[in-house]
Amino acid sequence: MTIKMWNASAWVLACVVLSACGNAATSTTAADDAAADASDAALDDAAPTVREDLTWPPDKPGPFQVGYRTFPLTYVPAPDGVTRTIQVNVWYPTNDATGTPSVYFDAYPVPHDDVFKDASLAHPVDAAGYPVHLFTHGHLGFGGSAPYMVRHFATHGWIVIAPDHTGNTLVNNADPKPPAIYWWRETDDEACLDWLEKLPPSDPLYGKARTDKVFLSGHSFGSTDVWALAGVPYDAKMIAANCAAGKTNIDCAQVAQDKYKAGFADKRIAGAAQLAGGVDDGVFAPEAPTAVTIPMLIMTGTDDQGHPSAPLWDPLPHGWWVEITGGCHQTFGLGDCNPPMTAEVGTPIVWTYTLALARRAVLGDTGDQVKGILDGTTPVSPLAALKTK
Repeated sequence: MTIKMWNASAWVLACVVLSACGNAATSTTAADDAAADASDAALDDAAPTVREDLTWPPDKPGPFQVGYRTFPLTYVPAPDGVTRTIQVNVWYPTNDATGTPSVYFDAYPVPHDDVFKDASLAHPVDAAGYPVHLFTHGHLGFGGSAPYMVRHFATHGWIVIAPDHTGNTLVNNADPKPPAIYWWRETDDEACLDWLEKLPPSDPLYGKARTDKVFLSGHSFGSTDVWALAGVPYDAKMIAANCAAGKTNIDCAQVAQDKYKAGFADKRIAGAAQLAGGVDDGVFAPEAPTAVTIPMLIMTGTDDQGHPSAPLWDPLPHGWWVEITGGCHQTFGLGDCNPPMTAEVGTPIVWTYTLALARRAVLGDTGDQVKGILDGTTPVSPLAALKTK
């Protein structure tokens, strides 16, 4: 599929030509004015142009190949605090047909040999820039632990950015969890978006990633990040009381308690998906999800017994819940569960619903394809049960 783009040189030339015509000596008549008014009216009545990426079926891969890059990012999570370094992963659309297959952690092969390391960057579908999806991994996970979903978004022209949460990853972890991880993870996520906004002009992504509206997803323990960044407050009083009684492993330092009180709501988050998550009663009150105001998708699996849906769905004021029959915890991550719930069966369900909601929340897509998926009139899979409210 050919992506139709404005050519910048042609645009400048057209402006010059129009300006020159405006400065020329002309004479107009009433008929000319009437014709101009009629032309303006016709433009006003014309149907709005539909973005090309909103015509692509959400359940099918988009037309792009996928590029991948990774790098360390150092930032300070709190004023006068410790310096923290995380690894950041970025997937993006490319037109490269060949390249070096990517490897996560320099050890974990990507399950697609067409995700190319350091590939060239394709032009965004829309001149305003690429839509952005922020993914946050689970406990002992890593940024690339939902490889099928992030690849799917990139084929549709999205930038996907995901941190490796230092101290809580597959290869860098502590048991029990580092106390500060309960607020470092949120600042890691925000630091990734801040990085996109502060890129130097030499970076190919400079000025091209739209962070004013971002889609957020989190797997397992990443659900804590999703709730918090979506505006659900930590129960600061409960945490303070548990800290005073010595009944918590959460960071009780004053800088942490100040963070809990201030909250982690990020106005850049326009929609979100909870993937096999929960509501951590160590930081949230049971009714915490009632605070959600953005479009929220809950996804669960019947064979993921440790992550029941009720605590997520029942207090949610509005949203979508998809339960996958036979889905296990990794249906929403690395993919494979016990047959027949293989990655080929389960992950397309995950990426179809997440991309549909992302297009609705970030791109304002109200077309029939997205509408049908989210209202249930377009079946996605006989294994997927959808509820809305």
